Amino acid sequence: MIHDMKIAFVGKGGSGKTTTAALFARYMQQRGHRTLALDADINQHFAAALDYEGKLANMGMEIDRIKQHLAGVNALFEIDEMKKTTPPGRGSNLVTLDASDWFMQEFTEDADGVRIAGAGEIPEGNVGVRCYHSLNGAVELLLGHMADKDDDMVIVDMTAGADALSSTLFAKVDALVLVVEPTRKSLGVYVQLMPAIEKYGLPLYVVANKTVEQSDTNFILETIPELVAVLPQSPYIRARERGQHVKMERDLINQLGILAAHVLATPRDWQGMQQRSYELHLKNADDWAGEQIKNQIDPGFSLANAVTRLQK
Repeated sequence: MIHDMKIAFVGKGGSGKTTTAALFARYMQQRGHRTLALDADINQHFAAALDYEGKLANMGMEIDRIKQHLAGVNALFEIDEMKKTTPPGRGSNLVTLDASDWFMQEFTEDADGVRIAGAGEIPEGNVGVRCYHSLNGAVELLLGHMADKDDDMVIVDMTAGADALSSTLFAKVDALVLVVEPTRKSLGVYVQLMPAIEKYGLPLYVVANKTVEQSDTNFILETIPELVAVLPQSPYIRARERGQHVKMERDLINQLGILAAHVLATPRDWQGMQQRSYELHLKNADDWAGEQIKNQIDPGFSLANAVTRLQK
């Protein structure tokens, strides 16, 4: 059986996070996984990294329509009470990667076999007025209501740096992939992320990028005790960044394969994901959303059971 997984790529801006996420998405798609790439980075370069040149639907600007669909007939709240952290419950609609799924038809585009969707660019009227996190709320809701199946791979390109912790997105995936380059600033992101990663028990796989010589790798290992893959300086990547198409070198393919092996060996924990979602929803209730949204949690709902029913 092909293992299913949701993973998010994080890292300092300029570390190669988006490029690595795109390489991994293409690698997995070419090996039989039904793959969805979700762009949750303010810069919105994931589609271009996958050679998609069209315009994506702006999920953030369509969040009310997304809420309407996901809420279904859930009786615990009204649509206008639904927050970006609201978890699914009995009566909610879950989304899948099936071609016939409402979300896939309305918000995704085909990038040569990889489906791609994005939070959207900041509208001109929001510049200087509203932050990007309001757009990412649509991606948060979507991931919280997603029931990926046995051959699916969902890959999220997160905002850069420690800003990845500014929403609940990081907790709605099965694992995080941190892309680091051999600089102190890049390693600083690892130090900033680790407390939250350890608190919520998220698997973390660290990939070294832009390494030229062994001393680069050794520099990273001084701070990070274990690397799952080391990506070399790549003529293939440089050519792709210029719009040129050349053959990928064997060493890069091998390292992507090593990363894939680690990711696919991660145990699937629907209950743990649901618990993280509940904890952060309650935290948002205490911090800004109001005490009343705590009642949006359905104690009789099991995400694992709901996903199992959809698998049949």
